[in-house]
Amino acid sequence: MTYYDWSSWYMKRWDLYVDNSLSYLKYMFQLKFYDSTRQGHKKFVSFMNFIDIVSMDYESKKYSQRILVACLMYLFLGGKDIMCAFQFEYKQMF
Repeated sequence: MTYYDWSSWYMKRWDLYVDNSLSYLKYMFQLKFYDSTRQGHKKFVSFMNFIDIVSMDYESKKYSQRILVACLMYLFLGGKDIMCAFQFEYKQMF
């Protein structure tokens, strides 16, 4: 499987989880990747940009693609609380 395959798999699973378990929060926050809104599209594209960057790094070959996608998704979904640890301007992403 490729990075794209793993990313699609995880994002679809996450969206199902949001629909089934976090339905009360999905109206307050933009939680889904495969959403028909502009924000959903930006979230998907931004996440895939991170995946592309990681996949091009030679050091990423040391790790499982599945694990790297899961880690990036954790950081991405954690939002500004997680991303600020890397001194990244999170607001520019959305």
